[in-house]
Amino acid sequence: MAAPLYLLDTNIIFHWSISTALGEHVRSFYHLDDPVIRPMACIVTHAECYARASFLGWGQDRLDGLAVVLDSLTPVEISQPEVFSAYIDLYQIARKGGQDKDEKNQNDLWIASCAVATKATLITTDKDFEVFPDSTLSRCWIDPAAFSNTP
Repeated sequence: MAAPLYLLDTNIIFHWSISTALGEHVRSFYHLDDPVIRPMACIVTHAECYARASFLGWGQDRLDGLAVVLDSLTPVEISQPEVFSAYIDLYQIARKGGQDKDEKNQNDLWIASCAVATKATLITTDKDFEVFPDSTLSRCWIDPAAFSNTP
């Protein structure tokens, strides 16, 4: 049996990198540090993580933790034809669903496209992905309110 494929959203990577209760739950529950299960991240997520960390004024300790987590993930490049194709399809679904996918949400479109193209389950705390039917995007939504120290 093949190992499950997971693609992590930005918020999950943030929680994992600073060891919140939510981050530890996801890491443990999905066995993300098991070498057989090497989770993925859209390359756009790497940039988004560092941009957000810079905006929040993260110190070197947190940046080092973020780098460790990002280095443990398999990057998914957006230049792959399968990602382009998924992006086109998901863009149409989002527009028809009433989401015009502004600049902030463009990252979500790329992240979802990478998950679809790799046939991975997206792990997220973000409800913006609900516009995509389960038959199109496999996702697992984690409720941040269920964890006590969620920023």
